[in-house]
Amino acid sequence: MGKKSVLIVGGLAILAIGGQVLTKSRYSTVIEHQFDSLKKAYQLQGIELSRQITEESFLGAKDTVFVTLTEDYLSQYGLSESSPLKVEFNNDCTFFPFYVLCDSALRSPNGDLSSLSKFSPKMDYSINVLFDSMHGNLSLEEAVIEENDGTLTIYPLTVAYDTDLALDEINVSLNWQGTTLKGSSSGTDITLGNLNFTAESSRVFDNVYASEATMTLSDIDVSSATYGTDVTISNARFTTEFEEETSDTFELEYKVTIDDIDAKSQQMVISDFIIDISLDNISRKTMAYLNGDEQSNDSEQISLMLNEFGKSEHSIDIEAFDFKLSDVPLKSAGSLTMATFEEADIKAGFVTEKLAGAIDITIGKAITDAFPASKPVIQQYLDQGLLSEESDLYKVKITLDNGNVLANEIPVYQM
Repeated sequence: MGKKSVLIVGGLAILAIGGQVLTKSRYSTVIEHQFDSLKKAYQLQGIELSRQITEESFLGAKDTVFVTLTEDYLSQYGLSESSPLKVEFNNDCTFFPFYVLCDSALRSPNGDLSSLSKFSPKMDYSINVLFDSMHGNLSLEEAVIEENDGTLTIYPLTVAYDTDLALDEINVSLNWQGTTLKGSSSGTDITLGNLNFTAESSRVFDNVYASEATMTLSDIDVSSATYGTDVTISNARFTTEFEEETSDTFELEYKVTIDDIDAKSQQMVISDFIIDISLDNISRKTMAYLNGDEQSNDSEQISLMLNEFGKSEHSIDIEAFDFKLSDVPLKSAGSLTMATFEEADIKAGFVTEKLAGAIDITIGKAITDAFPASKPVIQQYLDQGLLSEESDLYKVKITLDNGNVLANEIPVYQM
């Protein structure tokens, strides 16, 4: 081997060793930073995280992450009498020059989730030190659970995520092929179709992210001979956007669209359903309290957040609240202003009095053909001036002013 070849091989060896050293050091720093960030964020929700390093060397590392769903967390879902639930993530990572490849195993140490093994969970993630990136996958296989009331079939689920190592940019995608529940004692069958979820988030400060998330659901079907229920929801889409308005304020927008809600037992169909509502002027300090440190308890955090949120005036823009009821169009749009308030106003029930603005509502005149019982009521409202007519529509402007509700400028309610 010539001197040139020796130098090349030697240089590559030094590069590989240096890359291995850098990778090991970077891995330890990244995992510790990410774990501390997640621990802080989830503790506010009542989820406790801890981590134990079981093995670490020049070639790889193993650790176990313990996740505990506390009683405080479970109580939010009506499980206040349940004991804390615990799961473990066992991670086994191999180091390569500038690259880390990890496999993870999920288990329930106390047998709290005895059905977990039926899903055959598979997890892995990789870290690219040179490109400052991390990619991970989670998949669950189809599982049939007959321990509950009826037969619950949960179809495959996959999750993928990409992020930079500082968790400043996070992208998540999820696909779930749905679930079915059949044979319950109530005679109720439930089918949840394909569900897709995507989210893109960018850190603004601390644990506050500007984000856009979309969830689509192909269909839901609920039928019960016992209760005389048969409802199908088709093609639902939910979008949430949280973005910076200025350097000090944020805006939240929420949009829902549904093709059809078919209540077959009542012979009623709601179609072309749209809700598009936004809330502005959410301060950085409000978000800081909402994502505050774990030193404050839940009630303190909520009080601080509400009082800070109430210091500013907010606009609630209703871009659309539209749907068709048995092919009769109903549409509404408008804008409300929320005046400043304090937490004491909420406890006293005065927040509705802080709202001012107007909402324009139109209803197709065919409503009286689709629902004949509505005809005398609508005629009464027309006689009272609470409704007006224009072409093939009934119209009303609902105004909120200092606790008063007006319809076409006629007072109808005092809050």
